[in-house]
Amino acid sequence: VGMSAISFGKDLYLLEFGASAKVMGTILLACSFISPLMDSLVGNLQDRGSLFRRCFPLAVWGRRAPWLLTHTLFLAPLMWAFFIPPSYEREVLHGWFLAIWLIGYWCIAASTNAFEAARVEIYPFKEERVKVEVYCKLTCGAGAGVGAGASFMCLTS
Repeated sequence: VGMSAISFGKDLYLLEFGASAKVMGTILLACSFISPLMDSLVGNLQDRGSLFRRCFPLAVWGRRAPWLLTHTLFLAPLMWAFFIPPSYEREVLHGWFLAIWLIGYWCIAASTNAFEAARVEIYPFKEERVKVEVYCKLTCGAGAGVGAGASFMCLTS
């Protein structure tokens, strides 16, 4: 839902909020170079499992569950904030979009990485994962539809 909302939300910022297409394109270009670095950093931090040890004991929670829990909970109000910028002035809109996009992508990368890696750890055999994968594809598709639908509803209002 988060990635769909952010992906289609750029159109909301351009068409409804009045952001500059040139600046938004530059922001998205820069973010496309930053996102692979964030993906690898999140994966390395999760593999170490040391960041959340104090609050979430490794023996009880594992390495991935704290990431999924904390970043999913943080992503919900972030998505709400994405659709309600503090001001409609162009400079504020561009800064708000950049900040929300970077923080949102970090949360999405952490949640996705945790979810995908945890499945392999929980279900070590391919036959087990195939059964779970069916439900994962359906729910991911439904989530993408909800996120895209929310963005399109804002654009057509």
